[in-house]
Amino acid sequence: MSQENGKEMPAAATITPTTSGGTGQTSVSPAAAAGANQGTAAGLNPFPRASYLYREQWFDQTISGVTTGQAAPVGQVPAYGFLRSLLYKFTVTTTGGTPSLLNTDAPWSVISSLILREPNGYQLVNTDGVGLYFINKYGGYRYQNDPKLWFGYTSTATSFSFFLRVPIEIDVRDALGSLANQNTGNQFAVELQLAGISAVWSATTPPTSYALRVQSWAEEWDQPATSTLDVPNQVAPMALGTTPQWSRQQYQYSAGQFTIPFRKQGLYLRNLLWVFRSGAGARSDDMPPYTTLQLDSQVLDHWDNSQFKQQMAERYGYTGALDAAGALDTGVYCYDFTSDFSGKPGFETRQQWLYTLPSTRLDLSGVFPNAGTLTVYTNEVAAPQGL
Repeated sequence: MSQENGKEMPAAATITPTTSGGTGQTSVSPAAAAGANQGTAAGLNPFPRASYLYREQWFDQTISGVTTGQAAPVGQVPAYGFLRSLLYKFTVTTTGGTPSLLNTDAPWSVISSLILREPNGYQLVNTDGVGLYFINKYGGYRYQNDPKLWFGYTSTATSFSFFLRVPIEIDVRDALGSLANQNTGNQFAVELQLAGISAVWSATTPPTSYALRVQSWAEEWDQPATSTLDVPNQVAPMALGTTPQWSRQQYQYSAGQFTIPFRKQGLYLRNLLWVFRSGAGARSDDMPPYTTLQLDSQVLDHWDNSQFKQQMAERYGYTGALDAAGALDTGVYCYDFTSDFSGKPGFETRQQWLYTLPSTRLDLSGVFPNAGTLTVYTNEVAAPQGL
């Protein structure tokens, strides 16, 4: 820790050719990594020009006879280059029963938990299936972000198929956030927990069991050569070691005036994704007439529910009836710090990221009409100050 204006400050992230857990997963020399950390110097081919986008399928397994929650085999991501993301395809078929109705959060709720770990065990992503759907839809990672509009999406009561991405890289322009993945003895791992029948299908007509095929592709950058046509290459992504992460926290709130204190602070905040649910567990827009977001003693924002939804619609371009493909979602609000480049969230310049301390207080308050539950999917970035 360091001192600034009498306050303890977290030390700037040490950017060395390792992942945030210090696993030393790269063959990049310290000098080359230092060059990457400082951006592209004159006379260097920038990393995205020197490298190539690479992908390979690394996982394909079918788990049959699922009735209650169970774990899928842990997946070890093969070592190669710099890891950008993992693209998953989930395909479900049912057996027995007469399933005719999916639950509100289905088909995404077939995944009850997904955790991506660094080789040292540190969690980069911790979410559930519906949370991963919202992370894809509102996190700002691609041009078309709604998985319901992606190729191959189908959803019926007896079978469904969809793609979801586990994101790591923040911006393809400079590969910021991509992590070194070159140590065959120390690999990234994915833990996947499947949901029970009741989390996916209506209790009145469920199937007797289901089978889930899980396919995954690693999306990566190749390791560049040291030079191209006698011009030196930047051989690692910008600020190598910058580590994005998604985590989830849950808060209960009561009817009436209530303050929800968010306690997942200490890094740069990129997105705060809020999912409100009623006491019965259904997603709900039963929000306070006016809501306040406060940082320590400073009011950051003050809004009403309809204005917030309007802001999301104009930033993301989602229109139509709630929960339809290409539309906003009931009970879902994304407070983004990523819309400073084109007005649409994602591919940002990072000027709006909110810097926090471990001691930072970030509170959401208002007069709630009814009691309920708030799940917060927090998108943080461990990065050097001044990035």
